[in-house]
Amino acid sequence: MEAAKNIYSNALDDIFYEFENKMTRGLGFDQLQAKYNRTKDEDNRFLDGVNRFVETQDLNNKVQESIAKASTDYGKSTLKALQDEFAERQANADLSEYDLKIMEAKYNMTLKQIALEEAQNAKSKVRLVRGANGNYNYLFTADEADINNKQQEYLKAM
Repeated sequence: MEAAKNIYSNALDDIFYEFENKMTRGLGFDQLQAKYNRTKDEDNRFLDGVNRFVETQDLNNKVQESIAKASTDYGKSTLKALQDEFAERQANADLSEYDLKIMEAKYNMTLKQIALEEAQNAKSKVRLVRGANGNYNYLFTADEADINNKQQEYLKAM
């Protein structure tokens, strides 16, 4: 009885061995699983690359729109310099999610800085002032409340 059991067990082992060799073309299930995992990891890296490309394009589009909407030469030149810096960082093959977050924060901070500069340079308030000769003149000044508001937004962005 023991001999028949051994013959039957050996026959099954041979059948499974042949089945494994034919199904995996001689690799074996363990090696085939390892190869599958490597391929899957490479595919995941590629998808990360696609996501990174989409996010950098989104950021580039935001900067382009801001450049187009900028009303001053200072704003346009500052945003173009920022865009050049981003292009330099994006050329780096090892761009990480952390780098993207830094670039996004720097973009938001630059927008707040430009808004603060524009508020400081805008002479939107009109005051009536008496001159030294006794005549009244109009004096255009910056809106202090707007400047303080923009300054607070800039500080929050930092």
